[in-house]
Amino acid sequence: MDTVRQSINPRVIWWQDICKHRAIYIAGLLAMLLTNGTEVLAPKALQWIIDSLMSASTLAGTPRDVQGLLSSDRFRTIVSAALIFVTIAFFGLLGRVFWRFTLARMTHVSSNTMRQGIWESIRKSELESLGRFTLGDLMNRAIGDVNAARWIFGFTIVLTCDVIFFSLLGSIAMILIHPGLAIACLSTFVIIPFIAIKLARMEYGAHEAAQNELTTLSEQVSQSVRGIRAQRASYGFHVWTDAMKGSAIRYGALRLKAQKISINSFPLCNVPTILSYMILLAWGSRLVADKSITVGQFAAMASYVYLLQGPLAADIGGLISEWQRGFASLRRISEIHQIQFQESPVSTRQSTNSSDCCVSDLGPSLLSVNNLSVVRGGRLIFDNVSFELQSGEWLGVSGRVGSGKSSLMQVIAGLIPSSGGVLQVDGKFMAAGSSSRLTSRDQPVAYAAEKPFVFSGTIRHNLCLNHAFADEQLWKALRTVNLAHEVTRMAKGLDSVVGEGGVSLSGGQRQRLALARLVLRPASLILLDDPLSAVDAETEASVIRNLKETWADNAVIVTSNKASTLDCCRMVGTLSEDGLKFEVGLTPARPMGEVVLHA
Repeated sequence: MDTVRQSINPRVIWWQDICKHRAIYIAGLLAMLLTNGTEVLAPKALQWIIDSLMSASTLAGTPRDVQGLLSSDRFRTIVSAALIFVTIAFFGLLGRVFWRFTLARMTHVSSNTMRQGIWESIRKSELESLGRFTLGDLMNRAIGDVNAARWIFGFTIVLTCDVIFFSLLGSIAMILIHPGLAIACLSTFVIIPFIAIKLARMEYGAHEAAQNELTTLSEQVSQSVRGIRAQRASYGFHVWTDAMKGSAIRYGALRLKAQKISINSFPLCNVPTILSYMILLAWGSRLVADKSITVGQFAAMASYVYLLQGPLAADIGGLISEWQRGFASLRRISEIHQIQFQESPVSTRQSTNSSDCCVSDLGPSLLSVNNLSVVRGGRLIFDNVSFELQSGEWLGVSGRVGSGKSSLMQVIAGLIPSSGGVLQVDGKFMAAGSSSRLTSRDQPVAYAAEKPFVFSGTIRHNLCLNHAFADEQLWKALRTVNLAHEVTRMAKGLDSVVGEGGVSLSGGQRQRLALARLVLRPASLILLDDPLSAVDAETEASVIRNLKETWADNAVIVTSNKASTLDCCRMVGTLSEDGLKFEVGLTPARPMGEVVLHA
């Protein structure tokens, strides 16, 4: 298979997600329109109240006048305007609550979706194709870039709606009061978009540079942690400290530059608001004196200038910056998803050359291996390995240290490429020279390494990872691998913290914890690379007996040099440079003549 990278426009990814959840976004936009509409109507209701009060004040000279006022149309107008104001405020509150449950919620939903997508892409992709991403870079993209990109799926859209709806509805409301005064006040905001765009581009450049430097810093921290033993032995702490300090200083300077640009945008964006109020006070007061507009209309106009200050002055710069930062981070995230695979055509003709990508018709076997070979570091590890495995069969693989047992398992698991031959897992092929995505959902393969990775979280975290399991399922899996009674004795049981790399656990406990993960995740093909090397014989026999019952219908390959471990297998092969030579252990599940041998 050839690895193909395609350039994906982050705006296309964003739009596809919007279309996918269009019902939620449409509901959120309607809620934002309701919210902004009520906020624009509120000054109009205030205008009616003020004008009614001003008109009523001219009649309230004597108690008899007041009594007449209470029964007049003007008083009813005041009460109606007040009721309208309360109604507007109520519907505005409903709209504000509703958009928080729609648009704002999508901010958090998208964050979870992006993190899950990164995990799935890494899990399904070829290891060599991920080689261009360092661990620090992946951490930065999964945390920093996800946090920056998630806003454009929710709160940034809310801010955009504020700018659009407020600008449009507010401008119309001002023009309806007095066109000339409205245009004069609004004209001061015309220059804002040009200033905001320029500042946003400058901030975007500083933000991208800061993110790249943060990637470098994260990688240095990761390498320093991995090499802590060598640092202690050589007293070389100062070298790593100086390197990380320099990177941290550069990152801080770039972040400060971006913040300064953002801070400087606020006074520049507030100048138009001040000019608008100066125009309103100078011209508007004359219009009130000339009775061209009422006092209520003047107050409403002042309210609209204040409302427009946010979206047109203070928000537009930050809005443009958020969109650019969000798309920049989304582009970095999408690079992890851009690794696609193109199947190479595989002939069905039998090949006698171990480097030829041809395979014979191997029938309905779950796993078919034909002429497999692996070369590592210029040295031939093994060659001409061929066999078949069906559901319910257990295959044991032994061999001297360095014979390639782990390499064979990793090739079948799709973690490293083969040098020649063809694999067929559940009808899906992997050609020579490539690794496959056998861990994807359509090719269920589970793999347990001799030295399993344990996260620095709790027992529960290490078992569940990105899945959700009930406590009873977790305890059942732990009982299967004889680990339940040991977890029970821990202070917090399933919620006991195991430390970085499982430092609080023994080697055997870490191996059994990894086996419990496999028990929780059913797979058609299970690969166990010396899974119980650190466990005593009694515990090993009990665990294998439980696994045989649990995986009675699964195809299982076990590597080990311990006869006690391989006794559970119906077929046992010895791996060497010449291939895999089989021996009959217990009665095989099917005649050994069906196994293709190339020794």
